[in-house]
Amino acid sequence: MSVRRMVVLALVSVASLAVGAAVATAGSFPTDPVTNVPPGWLSSTCVVNGVEYLSDDAFENEGFGCDETPDNGSLTGICIDGVAYNYISDDFDNVQFSFEINNATDLHGKSYGHTAAPCVPPIQRAAAAPVPQGPDRYIFCAVAGNTDLNGNPIAPGTSLNLPADQAASDPHYKGATPGFFVRGEGATCSLSPAQAALAAASTTYVNHTGGSGDYNQPEIYTLVG
Repeated sequence: MSVRRMVVLALVSVASLAVGAAVATAGSFPTDPVTNVPPGWLSSTCVVNGVEYLSDDAFENEGFGCDETPDNGSLTGICIDGVAYNYISDDFDNVQFSFEINNATDLHGKSYGHTAAPCVPPIQRAAAAPVPQGPDRYIFCAVAGNTDLNGNPIAPGTSLNLPADQAASDPHYKGATPGFFVRGEGATCSLSPAQAALAAASTTYVNHTGGSGDYNQPEIYTLVG
């Protein structure tokens, strides 16, 4: 064999070893990079306006938050092991990130078994607390020490037509209590002795129409009878 041929074969062999080594180590990790501890790629999340997002920051060794926002047009969806994520990235789109997850292996080339693919982002916003849309004013019953705006005493038991929070915030009406509801009469503070006894034993509360179960109509009145 000529010297030239031997040199060529040697170079080919070296090149083959180099390629083989590159293939063997590409996407290889000593522990599962997707879910391992210390935190893996799925640990890179952030919450923006009540929505949770997964980013590529942990994959890029940039920390475990999001250095991008959904407003920059990078929002897509990715499904990983059957779970859909709102995915944001400034470098790796959901196709590339899916490829990296699917092809992650241990140092012996054995797959970690994750399945990822682009999908529709779930975009699940945190529900805002509902606000009751009931009446603006209620009947409260005056207590000793209540006065009108001029400082004149108000007799205890007098019906006061007040906004819902005024009894708690206005010193003129401090301590005033919600009224009672009498069928056929409505909200009132004027009770007969018999009605007062019934009210003292009542544990039922109704809204300003005498009903219940309507979120928009707070049940603040003690039902008499």
